[in-house]
Formats: sequence, structure tokens, C-alpha cells
Amino acid sequence: MRIAFFTDTYLPEVNGVTNTLSRLGNYLDKLNIHQLLIAPDYEKNNLHNDSVYRRVYRFNGISRSISPNSRLAIPAYCDIDKI
Repeated sequence: MRIAFFTDTYLPEVNGVTNTLSRLGNYLDKLNIHQLLIAPDYEKNNLHNDSVYRRVYRFNGISRSISPNSRLAIPAYCDIDKI
């Protein structure tokens, strides 16, 4: 089984969403379930592994005035096939 999560907030930002995704990811790791997280970038646009079963793909993001620490991901459709 493979699962994809799409989120407007993820590490390094720490909040309820990132805590929940981290805990859920740890649980799914123990079950050997592969995960892909699509999240905004924070300084970098890169693909990296949080664990053996969890990859994070970062899209360019912009800050929002409502929550300046959070970023809104804006995926480039030409980059989606690279995931």
C-alpha cells in the first residue's frame, strides 16, 4: 500500500498538523506502508526522506498574511511527473 498526503504545513514548522502527520507517519512506517508528502518549501525545494518509508516532495511556497509562518504550496504542473 502507498499513501500520499497533501499539506500546506510540514516540518520545520511545528503545529498540530505537523505533529499529527509525524505521528501518523511513524505509525505507518511501523506497518511498512510507503508514504509521499507533498508540502511547501521552507527555504529549499528538494526531495528528501524522513524515513525509509516516507518521502517529502517540496513545492515552491508563498507566505500568507493570515499565518506568516505557514506557506502555501504552489505546484508547478511540469514538476508533478518527477514525483
